[in-house]
Amino acid sequence: MSKIWCIVWIIAALVFCRGWAIAADTDDENTSPSMQAAGNPAVKDIDGDPNKADIMQVIAAKVMLGYSDGTFKPNAKVNEDAFGKVVERLLLACSEVSEASFSVRNPNARISRIRALTVIVRSVASPGGVEGISDAADALSSCGDAASVPGWAQKYAAYALGIGLMKPGKIRPNDPITRSELAAMLARALSWSAGGKSQPLVTEKPTIYTSLVIDCRGLDIRRSMCPEIRAKDGKVIYPDYKNPPSIDFVEDCGLVAYARELSGTKRAGSTPLVVKAIDIVGTGNQAAVISDDDLGLILEQEKSSHFLAKWNVVFLKD
Repeated sequence: MSKIWCIVWIIAALVFCRGWAIAADTDDENTSPSMQAAGNPAVKDIDGDPNKADIMQVIAAKVMLGYSDGTFKPNAKVNEDAFGKVVERLLLACSEVSEASFSVRNPNARISRIRALTVIVRSVASPGGVEGISDAADALSSCGDAASVPGWAQKYAAYALGIGLMKPGKIRPNDPITRSELAAMLARALSWSAGGKSQPLVTEKPTIYTSLVIDCRGLDIRRSMCPEIRAKDGKVIYPDYKNPPSIDFVEDCGLVAYARELSGTKRAGSTPLVVKAIDIVGTGNQAAVISDDDLGLILEQEKSSHFLAKWNVVFLKD
């Protein structure tokens, strides 16, 4: 008889442990905000995440939740089921939400960045704000992959860029959105709505960069009289042969300055924009190739800083 009770006890223990393991691995987007806030106030896996402050803001607002093991899983992809619950909480947390509607069609399907952005914009946009954009393509011209934004979403993306819900650079509309990226969008939406929708979220004075520095260290860049910066598709970004410097300038300064460290050249100035080269090409190994993300950043900052137009370019080399 004791053997039977022993077997029953072992089976019960296994069932209990199995149930606990499943519960511990459950996405807490399925729990109530009060349960999550009371049982898991700390988040232990976001210290290195660039959107840490945004994540903490949306957790405090109970718009997004963590997991029962104390993690947030910032790099995890968001599915429709979890996103639908987030939209419901956004409606509860934000009295200024205009239209927070979202239909779950495939609970396990991942949400794309542009789909998430569109729903959030609909939630915070002022009446007629999106439709009032006359030239969405021009508004998105600074984004490196604006052409990949579907036509129906262009005005939403332009509106998001205009009020700061989206940062300049590549939009990556079809990529699945991560929990960290969703938290960043939601935090900006909450701040925008709390501000009465009257002021752009990004109000600080933009940085004026004194130069563009391409870090080519670790790559076989060679000194040349004809250096270039190229995009991944081979397009020459610098120099602009329609805006050539004088012969005297080229002889005295060169099209770029070469240095081992930023401190090794005055041409970098006090606030350089530094990006990392991803490859070196050209018959003389004279051309630095930059990523698409950095291309979008450079073109956006050139509008206000004009470092390319002033030929303030530096190559760091070994």
